Amino acid sequence: MDSDRSNPSRTTFPGRVMHLGGGHRVVLHIRDELAWVAEFRDGRAQLVDAATWWRQVPPPLGSPLGRANALRNLGPLSPEVQRQVEQLHEERHQQWTQSTGAALWADIRRCFGAMLRAMRCASAGPARRPR
Repeated sequence: MDSDRSNPSRTTFPGRVMHLGGGHRVVLHIRDELAWVAEFRDGRAQLVDAATWWRQVPPPLGSPLGRANALRNLGPLSPEVQRQVEQLHEERHQQWTQSTGAALWADIRRCFGAMLRAMRCASAGPARRPR
């Protein structure tokens, strides 16, 4: 896959697509030195880390025959699938940034609030300090 030249730490390497039948396909790839799986089924797409995905192996891969068939249907990624996978990573990054940003601001407000309370107590003198 194309690497993001503006941010060299965010790169995706070529992966493989596994066709599981009925419009169900799985893309195995590496991004930022982590293994990822992008699963496309019934018009929906999901991006999960590979370890989590393998713990929830889809039924077509649940038997030795199913795994053998899937391996026979393993192929290179088309540019369109690469764009879809990149879009999934971008959406995941935006969600993570938004949730992390909100959590970070909440932590900062909490810390500053505690610091201001401590400063008020310290300036009030020993009689007003909580025990």
